[in-house]
Amino acid sequence: MIFVKSSGFLYSYRMKKIHTQNEIVDNNSKQIYYFAKLLETQPDVFYQVAEYLPFVIFQSERESLNWSWGNKFGLDFFEIKQGCAPDLSKISQKANAEVLDFNISKIENFGRENDKNGICSYYQLYNFEDEKQWVATSKLITKENKYFSISYLMDDSVGFGNHIHNILDTTLSDVNAWRRFQSLSKKEKTILQLLANGKSSKEIAEMSFISEHTVRTHRKNIYHKIAVKNLHDLIKFAEAFKLIDAF
Repeated sequence: MIFVKSSGFLYSYRMKKIHTQNEIVDNNSKQIYYFAKLLETQPDVFYQVAEYLPFVIFQSERESLNWSWGNKFGLDFFEIKQGCAPDLSKISQKANAEVLDFNISKIENFGRENDKNGICSYYQLYNFEDEKQWVATSKLITKENKYFSISYLMDDSVGFGNHIHNILDTTLSDVNAWRRFQSLSKKEKTILQLLANGKSSKEIAEMSFISEHTVRTHRKNIYHKIAVKNLHDLIKFAEAFKLIDAF
């Protein structure tokens, strides 16, 4: 059973449950990240898969929050049509107000950071037919500057990531690699992309408006955070996260 502190952090009575839940969330976030990348690289495949999945999946405009696309499950769940936005007043009536405020603040911070290789994961406690249930949501920013979001019941969390993994036949299965990638700052992810795509320190400095010394410092930190020792391993790491030829 998961509860919410006043600060908005999740906890359980047993540390073992926290550890297990964090591992599940990490795995799910990793699969969602790959799924979102599929939208950019193979949109036809993405839409076919998304329509099949029994989860709320949609893309929305960042300002209006109108859904530019949503799968049938999501449209039916929120009772809306393509191009419209869910009725937030109805959602707020069903949601835990304290957690909702925390989530809104988290999403706003994520939007300001504008990290197109980042992921914002949060939880909400909803009242469905007089029964309280936790819903997990992950949100990313697409190249088209839209939000990509996917939501699922926490009761489904154990099988969720494996479900997506099996459908996409993802080859990378190291959750620790996902954690290392997400430990990078927005700037470090950008420099990782540039390094993996063959840019020199001088070129990166000119493109990023920073000194070559700063680039070398970022590079050293990146190597340490993702646990690689040479450029070859860095490129392999970047390939796993679909960063090659990303520009």
